[in-house]
Amino acid sequence: MWFRIFLASCSVAFLALLGWLATHQSSEPVILGRYSRVYFTILLGIAVLVMVSLLAQIPFVYRRLHTVRREIILTLYSILISLVIAEVAIRMLDPLGVSTFEESSRYILDNFG
Repeated sequence: MWFRIFLASCSVAFLALLGWLATHQSSEPVILGRYSRVYFTILLGIAVLVMVSLLAQIPFVYRRLHTVRREIILTLYSILISLVIAEVAIRMLDPLGVSTFEESSRYILDNFG
């Protein structure tokens, strides 16, 4: 039962995210007079996630997913943990010089302010 609730909550979350992102207007609107090509591609990707999560509610698809639910959850947790570790490592090691934003603002204030 918890797996069906998980799938339903994913559907609701993806649909809410799509609705929220659809209200945005790009600075260079090309598609529908509102979205840039890249942003519209992101919206299409989220729309696909909505459709897949809704199709997962169909009984024969749900039964197949239910048999591999542990592997699905393990994969999602592994991806989440990997992303968190990567985020922490990037913030701690600063390999790309992300802190240069702070330094550049200080440089501008010192020299031109």
